[in-house]
Amino acid sequence: MPTIEKQVTNLELSKQLKKAGYEQEGLWMWAKQYDVYNNHIGDAVTRNTRRIVGIATAPTVAELGERLPIIVNKNGAKYFLKITLKSIVYESAKTDWIFKATADTEANARAKMWLYLKREGLL
Repeated sequence: MPTIEKQVTNLELSKQLKKAGYEQEGLWMWAKQYDVYNNHIGDAVTRNTRRIVGIATAPTVAELGERLPIIVNKNGAKYFLKITLKSIVYESAKTDWIFKATADTEANARAKMWLYLKREGLL
């Protein structure tokens, strides 16, 4: 059974998304975890509630999918979204592409693609 960590972006990409202006709304978030003595023992994915001050939203595969456009226009050409298990690419009808995002999970690949599109002004 897949864990939630496989369905959301990792901590580093979640921080990058936040810094790039990704909306901090979603079902899951990265938050600091403490023991009973209030010692920081690590960071973990938890449900996003208003009571917890989190590090960054941890978008799911589905949430990121809603934010990625189906078609991107660049330099007068149209590029179409193509998703495989662990990579995402925008390809033209001529089969050239503008950027290929690969990662260990689909959520991380989608996050990398969102960050690229944001940097390039294509969102």
